Amino acid sequence: MTNEVIIMEFREPGILVNGIPAQLVGKLITTQILNVGQRSAKFNELTKIIIIQAKGTGFWVSHGDSSVVAQANVPGNFYVESGIATFPLPVDKWTQYIATQADI
Repeated sequence: MTNEVIIMEFREPGILVNGIPAQLVGKLITTQILNVGQRSAKFNELTKIIIIQAKGTGFWVSHGDSSVVAQANVPGNFYVESGIATFPLPVDKWTQYIATQADI
């Protein structure tokens, strides 16, 4: 199985049931599929919410501007477990990228 980062970009916030996206308000804009360790492309200017999912193995995430760097076990970064989707994360002019790092 390939270790991938799946980033879904939406126009509006989602509604969650038990931590899982149950209904998404607004439209899916696009999905980025990246290798762990690769920084995301800049999010679409219409993107207001992202949901991140781990395929394969879990990874550390940092969410910020174009200089964002993810590191394992660093304050401000968070861990995404394999097969689990994050809660919707807001996107604004200071959080237009994510970076990921494998757990070491």
